[in-house]
Amino acid sequence: MAFGAEISETLGNVGNRATAQGYNKPDEIRKQYTGYEHDDESGLDFAQARYYNATHGRFTSIDPLTASANVKDPQTFNRYTYAMNSPYKFTYPLGLISSSTNACGQWCRNTATSSEMDTERVGRGFSDEGHQAADQPNSPPAAGNGVTTADSITPTVEVSSTIEGTQNGVEGTTTLPEKIRDRLQKEAEKREQNGLAQAQNANAAVGAVRTEFNHMFAQTNPITAAIGLTPDPAILAPDGTIIPPGVPDIGVGVSLGPVSGAPATSESGYSKATLDLVEAANSQLKEIRRMENSQTAENFAASIVKDFGKNGVVTVSFTPKGSEKSITATMTKSDFVVLYNNTMQQSKDAVIKRHEMPK
Repeated sequence: MAFGAEISETLGNVGNRATAQGYNKPDEIRKQYTGYEHDDESGLDFAQARYYNATHGRFTSIDPLTASANVKDPQTFNRYTYAMNSPYKFTYPLGLISSSTNACGQWCRNTATSSEMDTERVGRGFSDEGHQAADQPNSPPAAGNGVTTADSITPTVEVSSTIEGTQNGVEGTTTLPEKIRDRLQKEAEKREQNGLAQAQNANAAVGAVRTEFNHMFAQTNPITAAIGLTPDPAILAPDGTIIPPGVPDIGVGVSLGPVSGAPATSESGYSKATLDLVEAANSQLKEIRRMENSQTAENFAASIVKDFGKNGVVTVSFTPKGSEKSITATMTKSDFVVLYNNTMQQSKDAVIKRHEMPK
């Protein structure tokens, strides 16, 4: 019958459809009505998301995809019905409300593609655009804003030419030569620009990866996703690098814990826009790590002493506290290492102040 029940079970010998004539004979084929696997002991059909009772034409439990209820179609609020009570037009291959209701979105695939289904949808007030959106779930969501380059960031950090501290145990103010201050200013601006651009790209990349991961997971594991068991992907590595995770095929099972990352390629399913964001964020993070590396500080200090010093020291002006007269003092390579590191911290503080870093 229309809802899957055998005629002889429901109405007896109708139209001379007797067992002797080949009707309702026992067989070993388990996949029966619309491909559901039949359970002889319970008399129910396994419809992936839930069990179906063909005798009643109803599911034995509610549709787990609560989001499929649509105010435009009140029948979707009856969570037990099969195929909107229209089994000649629609099927529920996953045991969920069909995409023909324009409510299931990417999770439901409907095997009915006849013109009747299109007519039914339009008759219920759904647009053809809605039809296409529901039946073509393979287009991933577009990534957010484009890549932010470091050069597009206007730096705000300002390196002072004066340093409060001590010289030979005397408190006072050290004044750097302008060319040395300019070198520090350039490094500070570069660190701020990369830091802010990386933060913006990382936030956008993580959001885009998570959105596209959820979309692809729903395609691979429609049942698991439909009942709200999409795993939380582990996108950020311990060092802050963004690694788009591969999408596992766990069928109807439940993923317990985060999905580990795997190198992303254009074939991995992620859009080029998302992969561009990931590449930019990781590249800028690499540059930040390089600038904050102790060897980089050593190299910077060595270049300052080489270009502006003599015999391993650089001559600077020092004004003792409480005095208006400046005297000559010197700074060594180790002093400039400390100065470089302090400048990097100043730039990092500027980034944090201007933008919330990704968690």
